[in-house]
Amino acid sequence: MILYGVEIPDEKLIEAGWTPPAKKEAKNRWRGNENNTYFYINLHGNITYTCESGCLEDEARYLLGNYFRTKEDAKKARDKQLAYMRLQDALLEYNDGWEPDWDDEHVKKYYVYWDMESIRFALIERRVCNYAFGLVGTREACERLIAEHEDDLRAVWGLE
Repeated sequence: MILYGVEIPDEKLIEAGWTPPAKKEAKNRWRGNENNTYFYINLHGNITYTCESGCLEDEARYLLGNYFRTKEDAKKARDKQLAYMRLQDALLEYNDGWEPDWDDEHVKKYYVYWDMESIRFALIERRVCNYAFGLVGTREACERLIAEHEDDLRAVWGLE
């Protein structure tokens, strides 16, 4: 692992008490073999590459989903993450301090979703949380998000 520009061997980190994550590979997600090149997003948001060596950095990148077969795959993932953060930031602004109260099922909460029937982004009202992923807000905030951020919504949903 490289910390502050100094390479620290994995063995030294383990001696210092750091426990590496268990090496795990997802069934259908690509993982390079030893010495295969893969791409990742660095701390500055730039796409870079390295070779798989089985080190802790490779494992951490893989487990965090920051491990890509191609530069284009890494760019798409970065752009999607940036779009999602712009949406979250806008929704925080548009909600103007409002936060969903998940303990109060009488308070309406709105989610932005892709309506395949009408082929557009729309709102759905829920009083309880039943979405694992969602842009949640007031009706007005969600309507404004759809009106002003369709490109970012399309990027997050993977719509070209």
